[in-house]
Amino acid sequence: MFYVFQNRLVYIPTQRTSFIAPEDFQLYNYEKLFFETQDKEQLQGWLFKASNYESAPTFLFFHGNAGNLSFRLPLIKGIIQFLRCNVFIISYRGYGLSTGTPSEIGLKMDAEAALMYLHSRNDIHSKKIIAFGRSLGGAVAINLAASYPEHVSAMIVENTFTSILDMIDCLFPLLSHFKFLSFNVWNSLSTIQYFPSTIPTLFLSGEVDDLVPPKMMAQLYQSCSSEEKHMKKFPEGNHMDTYNLPNYYETMKKFLVVNNFL
Repeated sequence: MFYVFQNRLVYIPTQRTSFIAPEDFQLYNYEKLFFETQDKEQLQGWLFKASNYESAPTFLFFHGNAGNLSFRLPLIKGIIQFLRCNVFIISYRGYGLSTGTPSEIGLKMDAEAALMYLHSRNDIHSKKIIAFGRSLGGAVAINLAASYPEHVSAMIVENTFTSILDMIDCLFPLLSHFKFLSFNVWNSLSTIQYFPSTIPTLFLSGEVDDLVPPKMMAQLYQSCSSEEKHMKKFPEGNHMDTYNLPNYYETMKKFLVVNNFL
């Protein structure tokens, strides 16, 4: 049962066709688009443009395991408003209006396709693409940056985990004996140990995260081989609300300024 239904535990693409309108958040300068993956899936994406979009950094936004891309509009608005950056958010396969069924291999291909799509555009600064991921999206971002260091300029991850196997121990301890059956691994801790030293990395950690233990973020930070890495801890940050806390956007802005993206 665990083997057959594990994807339903990891990927929860709820409300696939019910979207919140960006206009409800006073976001008007954006494109609704579709692009194709290597295995011919059609992925939904929204590209939000800052006023200075041609010279601005672009956040390649990988969201968590539930809902759809429109649920992230409050955070997207903050990135545009406070950082003056573009945001390209995608629906993984099986999420939103994207075709296919989610899996670890599939999401890795989705991230690659999104990155290559951005590089195909002549109105996006190709040297200022920042892989940004929250929760499951953090694992997606880590794998992408490690796999394509020549195409990713920086990485920011928030409240993400060391691996799916470690999360099984935390959330489903009775299933720990069956971890060998898991084909969803997302071993970020192993990947980040061999991370490109040239990619600046920022870790944003909610210290009262009730889903992903904060110690996992600390482990990822300690193991990251980037020469320019920073950790910001938010003592009152929970899994879903860290971005609402004071100094959240200021921390990202400082990181971008220090690394000459702004």
